[in-house]
Amino acid sequence: MRVRGFAFVLFGLLGAPALGTAGPIEFQLAPTGLQVQPGTPAISAALYPLLPSGTCHTFDPATGAPSVVPLVGYDPTRLAQPAPIDVHSDGTTHWNNDGYFRVDYSLTDAASGESAEFSAWGRAHMYNVYGNGQWSGTTYFWFGGVQQVTLGGNDYTIWGPGSQGLYTTELPALSVWVGANPPATLTPEPGTFALMVLGLAPLGLRRLRRTW
Repeated sequence: MRVRGFAFVLFGLLGAPALGTAGPIEFQLAPTGLQVQPGTPAISAALYPLLPSGTCHTFDPATGAPSVVPLVGYDPTRLAQPAPIDVHSDGTTHWNNDGYFRVDYSLTDAASGESAEFSAWGRAHMYNVYGNGQWSGTTYFWFGGVQQVTLGGNDYTIWGPGSQGLYTTELPALSVWVGANPPATLTPEPGTFALMVLGLAPLGLRRLRRTW
């Protein structure tokens, strides 16, 4: 009986904290800046950071699915009206753009208030069409990379579809997993990573110049 009682107490001391942290975890993830590769005017005009709502996002390990947080919006109506010389006789024209961008963002653990700052990189293939006096279009995004950090005793893993070599028409978003064993293979392709670094080198140089 004494052994059983001791085991019960030991489980209460060691197991209870683990059970207490197994429930839903609240966090805030919000963009703090958006930088676009120079020489891509359509991307610069049509992409914009999604302002934080002030509400917390929730990761629930019981669902077995990451929380997905969009960070960037795409609105082709932000493009300038084309000059008359650029409009075809049928009233249409096209403006395609391809380039890289960077999203700076903050991640905050709601319970502890601890936070960290990161950057996520992406590429946009933008196909815009002008007709009936307005712009519309479709953009294919590669976005992501992998970030990991411990905040408030919680292990966060953050990634986008680009970390798995995927392009998608969905808005640039990050998936958030808290705890061990995130459900994705989070290894970027070496060739894709090299292209990303080369394409965004001007942005990195600009950032360095500002700090001097």
